[in-house]
Amino acid sequence: MNWFLKVLKKPYPFYIPFSRSIRLLIIFSAIVPVFLIVFQPFGISKSNCEWLTMVLAGMSVPIFITLAINFYGVARLFPTFFNEQSWSIGKEAVWSLWNFFTITFVTSVYWILVPVCVSSSIEWAEQLLRAFLIGLIPGIICIYFNYSRALKRKLKKAERLNSDLKAKVSYYEHGKLNLIGENNIETISLSTDSLLMIQSQDNYSKVMFDNDGKNDSKLIRSSLKQLEDQIDYPFIVRCHRSFIVNLAKVEEVSGNARDFKVKLKNYPEWIPISREAYKNITSLFAEFRPKTGSAISFSFDRGNTQQ
Repeated sequence: MNWFLKVLKKPYPFYIPFSRSIRLLIIFSAIVPVFLIVFQPFGISKSNCEWLTMVLAGMSVPIFITLAINFYGVARLFPTFFNEQSWSIGKEAVWSLWNFFTITFVTSVYWILVPVCVSSSIEWAEQLLRAFLIGLIPGIICIYFNYSRALKRKLKKAERLNSDLKAKVSYYEHGKLNLIGENNIETISLSTDSLLMIQSQDNYSKVMFDNDGKNDSKLIRSSLKQLEDQIDYPFIVRCHRSFIVNLAKVEEVSGNARDFKVKLKNYPEWIPISREAYKNITSLFAEFRPKTGSAISFSFDRGNTQQ
């Protein structure tokens, strides 16, 4: 039982935002009617209706609307549950079952409302419910298979990144960094060699830096975007909606099936890398290596996520 709970807690790729899922929704909305037309399960083969194929093809519309509401509406109503940083196999299973259930319900209603030549709408609903129950185990197996495949892809990317780091050594040039707050009221001046990261905190930004071997910080009234626009050093980058990091201070990159995180020198917490920043970060890693000549190491968590 403990093993099963650990599996459910493992990180899983997050595909919820509608903009990322529109292609999947269209494909799935088309596959279901095609499956019904070709194989004619649930007693459909016994029907003798001139418009049956058209009615089955029309199912794609309510299925697509249902999935669109789920992906775009339900995900926004429950932002705590649909958190990319905590998305897991267990949450993916619950989410998949919810989509399966709502599709089953909507198609049952559609079958009742649209006049077709079948023996009984109640029988159709019972058959769909049976299909829902039968599909539970295969659905969970597919989720775990997708998890394993995603983890394998991340491991391959890690190998390529390590190869790039060993094959190409580039040196960065440090300089002065002046971060100016809103209305030019306050300024923080420091060397890029001392900067660790900048973290968004409501209307302020927290600047973390090394101060004679000890971590120190200052607050500046400014958005992270405003500070990002003031930074011209390619190795100081936005890695997440809440973080700007100095890649020169990265000691380790940890990954799992869902995402990547970076560990900074003398800083205890892991910093997340967003999906949007991933390509830019990995591109910079391919060309970047600290002056000390020590390669950034990559480790991948095959089990629990490091927080």
